[in-house]
Amino acid sequence: FVNPNGTVEDLKKLTDAQAGVVYRRQYWDAVLGAELPSGVDYAVFDYAVNSGPGKAIRELQAVVGADVDGRIGPATLKAVRARKPILLVNALCDRRLAFLRRLPTWPTFGKGWTSRVTGVCGGALGMIEAG
Repeated sequence: FVNPNGTVEDLKKLTDAQAGVVYRRQYWDAVLGAELPSGVDYAVFDYAVNSGPGKAIRELQAVVGADVDGRIGPATLKAVRARKPILLVNALCDRRLAFLRRLPTWPTFGKGWTSRVTGVCGGALGMIEAG
C-alpha cells in the first residue's frame, strides 16, 4: 500500500510511520473505527486486519441485525449504537472463532488464532469496562 511495486526488501524497510498509514487507511478508516464504540472499534479493527475489512464489516452487520452489505453506513452505525458493546464484542468474537474453525488451515493455526481472538476480546472488554 505504501509502494505498490515494492519488494520483500522494501517491506523489511517499512517504518513504523509507514505501517501506521497502512493500518489507518486500509483497516481503521475502512471499518469507520472512529465511529464505533470503544472496545467494539478494537475488535472490528483487529478482525479487519486479519481477515479483511469486508469480512469484519459483514460479521459486525450480522451481529447487529443490519443489512449485510460489507459497508458501514448510517443504518449499521445506528444498529451498533443500539446494542450493548459488551454483548456485541462477545458475539463478534464468537463469530470470528466460528469462521476460523471452518477454515481448512484450522488444524495448523487454530491454537494461535484462538489465542489472538481471546486476547483481542479480552482487551476490547477491558476497554469497555474502563469506559
